[in-house]
Amino acid sequence: MRIQEFLWMVCFLLMSSLVHGIPVDTMELKVGDRCPAFTFEDMKGQARSLDEFKGKYVFIDVWASWCYPCRKEYPYLQELEKKFEGQNVVFVGISSDHVVWRWKGAVENGKMLGEQWWVGNDTSFITAFRVDRIPRFILLDRKGRVLRLEMTRPSDPRTETMLRQLKGIKNGPSAPRKAKKTVDLRETAFEFQMPENDTREVALETCDGGRMKLEFDGSNKAVWKMALSEGEYGRLWVGDKKYTVWVEPGKSWQAKSVFNELHFEGEGASINNYLNKKLYRDIQWREYELEEEPFRVRLQEMTEERENALLAAGVDVNFTKRERERILHERNYQLAFWVIMGHGGKQVSEKSRSELRRVVVEKKEAWGIFEYLGFIRRALFAFHDLNGQTGDAYILLMNVLKETEKYRDKRLVENLVVTSVMEYVRIYGMENTERMDRIFRKRVHRADYVAEYQRVYDANKVLFKGQPAVPFTFKDITGKKVSLSDLKGKYVYIDVWATWCGPCNAEIPHLKKLEEEFEGRNICFVSISCDDSRNAWERFVQVKQLGGIQLHMGGDKSFMEAIRCKGIPRFMLIDQDGKFLNANMPRPSDGKTLEILNALPGL
Repeated sequence: MRIQEFLWMVCFLLMSSLVHGIPVDTMELKVGDRCPAFTFEDMKGQARSLDEFKGKYVFIDVWASWCYPCRKEYPYLQELEKKFEGQNVVFVGISSDHVVWRWKGAVENGKMLGEQWWVGNDTSFITAFRVDRIPRFILLDRKGRVLRLEMTRPSDPRTETMLRQLKGIKNGPSAPRKAKKTVDLRETAFEFQMPENDTREVALETCDGGRMKLEFDGSNKAVWKMALSEGEYGRLWVGDKKYTVWVEPGKSWQAKSVFNELHFEGEGASINNYLNKKLYRDIQWREYELEEEPFRVRLQEMTEERENALLAAGVDVNFTKRERERILHERNYQLAFWVIMGHGGKQVSEKSRSELRRVVVEKKEAWGIFEYLGFIRRALFAFHDLNGQTGDAYILLMNVLKETEKYRDKRLVENLVVTSVMEYVRIYGMENTERMDRIFRKRVHRADYVAEYQRVYDANKVLFKGQPAVPFTFKDITGKKVSLSDLKGKYVYIDVWATWCGPCNAEIPHLKKLEEEFEGRNICFVSISCDDSRNAWERFVQVKQLGGIQLHMGGDKSFMEAIRCKGIPRFMLIDQDGKFLNANMPRPSDGKTLEILNALPGL
């Protein structure tokens, strides 16, 4: 695997903390288990534990300030708390927010009842209960044991019924359910209008990883609310198109999608219209090919254009200060990107190197800026590329992950680990990545991150060594059907390629050498073209006099989907029994390929 391949694709974490002697990463609580003495932080900054409530039932609400379904349940939760006041039931809200002020702001503004705690940076509670979605409601008995891992929501009438059936709880008549009401959180409301018959999903993403899907009514209009303590950036996703937005306490706005452009109205409109009007020219892909000085000149031009656009917008002074910082991080991001994409570290002056080293610093105040997080990650990859430490994408990733250990902010570390690992996994899968897997599970606690990683991990298990290879049946150059089963008893080296793919064509001479080297031995070389045009493929095979077994998959790309193929060329090695030896083999040009093939028993 080559660095440049990995870096190009990249464009497009649990110190096993112990709770009562049990490693968190292996602990999975079940009904009847005693809940460990997890530590939380209350509104006064004091350490708190669920052990405080021995002798009482504990109704736990796992939530977050950015989670609309969580807030939707709150009026009903308030009702429950009032109905069971004076009885031996304690209601504890545990926030999974990554930002403390956001959690405190939501609690204070919403005048939230009961015990309100924050998980902080130690999310062992989240991990132990396998909280992969919120809101999540959990019930503990009077001895601190898990009674129910997943309670029904407060809005469900069954919840009150179940609580009243608990031993020691009064079974008297319950108060009549109040009509549903809107939570008075002094929230900022936002409205989004979609064009008629536009069915694209719309979601708001926050920098701490929260993602709220907008629910539309019959008029294609959606309204959502956020409890905010201060202004922050967000990303509004309309389908696969993203827009930068600014949300601020008390300043509502309305947005309409018109011809794939957003138009804003209301108090927060001026800032958001500024953010989404292209008053400057972005760096173009071809400009990453520029030499260093011309690129730096172009970068300065873009930075000045953005500064001028900001001044011309005449927006709020406080936002202007924040936006200038974002512009700076975007500029640094582009410089790191140029190092990766333009030159691979071969012609970078000490001026640019020292500049990148100087600005790659941990800044808590910059956490809410997407460009800052992206810059830090790109710069780490750029440094290791500059140093020429490795020609292997996996080793490069390991070096970057080691580099993250110097940062103290666990949110930053978690973000860096998650984004770097997930990008690698999506490109290369999970084969031969045991160390990476350990690092991820050691350092990443956040439930939604862990759940997504586990989903990808499980999806890639089918490609692990020893698993049955994905079967195929395709036609060769003569029109004869050839299946994987036809080649049983031989090793099979597969090349998934296309005639229009430059990197694929660059490997052809090296593939021919391998075919010559192993001629007459117990191995087949199979090239599977994903060209749409069979005629173009046939002509290419004939003109280039390609050897081995040449097959054409045509328009059916189910095979590529089955092998999780995100880019070509893709090489695989299958054993004599039709099982994967390596679903992501090195390229023929890589010296490791010859070593691996020569070491095959019975070849």
